[in-house]
Amino acid sequence: MDNTGGLWVGHPNRFDSGGISYYSANGEWLTFTENNTTLPGASVWNAIETDVSGKAWAGVSTLVQVGSNSVDVQDVGIVSLEQNGHWLIFNTENSLLPNTSVQTIYADTSGGMWFGMSGEKDGDNWVDGGLAYKDAKEQWMVFNTKNSPLPSENIMSIAGTKNNNLWIGTDNGLVLKKIDGSWVIFNTENSALPNNQISKLFIDNNNGLWIGTKSGLAHRKADGQWSQYKETTTLPHNTITDLKFDSENNLWVSTKAGLVYKQTDGSWFLFTSAHASTPRSDKQGGLWMALRSNGLIYRDSNATWNVFNTSNSPLPHHQTTLPLIDDNGGIWAAIPGQHKMS
Repeated sequence: MDNTGGLWVGHPNRFDSGGISYYSANGEWLTFTENNTTLPGASVWNAIETDVSGKAWAGVSTLVQVGSNSVDVQDVGIVSLEQNGHWLIFNTENSLLPNTSVQTIYADTSGGMWFGMSGEKDGDNWVDGGLAYKDAKEQWMVFNTKNSPLPSENIMSIAGTKNNNLWIGTDNGLVLKKIDGSWVIFNTENSALPNNQISKLFIDNNNGLWIGTKSGLAHRKADGQWSQYKETTTLPHNTITDLKFDSENNLWVSTKAGLVYKQTDGSWFLFTSAHASTPRSDKQGGLWMALRSNGLIYRDSNATWNVFNTSNSPLPHHQTTLPLIDDNGGIWAAIPGQHKMS
């Protein structure tokens, strides 16, 4: 969400139409593309977040032609939507970003932005990945395996606590970066993590941490107690792709084999066997979610369902990923896109 209540929705880059769409609280649609904005090329939205002022931030890529019959994804960096309507681009040339491949974004309460980068190994050494931070005064810092206890420079997810501690999910363990400057590393050897490959983090209202991995779901209470949830008990698949709580405090878990939710009484229900995003709650008590290949679906507070796709809305394409709602009730949706290759 940003501070206007609108919804943003992300899309992968595979099709001819592209850009990012926004659905406002009063039901109006806007579509931003490379033709009507300063967006860099046919954009792929890897992560979308809004800061404390309501400004939208996203990781973006573009497609480039490789040979005569194929294309490749080229990372551009981070874009932010300024008040004048222009998109500001951050990359390795005008910031301290270690690379331009952004996998996750988190906005803290002080106005700072955390960016989790994709990292690669060259033998035993990590190359140009890690965790980048831009504070409210435009000062940058980068944390990596050379200057911090990070166990990996491939950052998958970031979540902040009420007391401003930072949880960091990597492909080689879970990290707690405390506000006092100390670091704590969790892995399968010293905790109940099902797998060291973390896919998604989410902090609940009790300051507990929900951890999605490639081998199941884990929960760490604020007092340090752990629980595990696996395919044999509650999940349709152990590979977790997203986590979210709705306005009624139900936990939604997106997996490779469907979407489930856990009610406050502890009971679990399968919502769909399709690969769907976890829902985003709006101020009216409704739920928005993306069905990947079938557009957006919306359930209002009266349990009435509506579907938005290319036939009944200005969405340039029906394939969507995670929607983002701003504080005015608007909805942002990024659209898949690529240049037509002759």
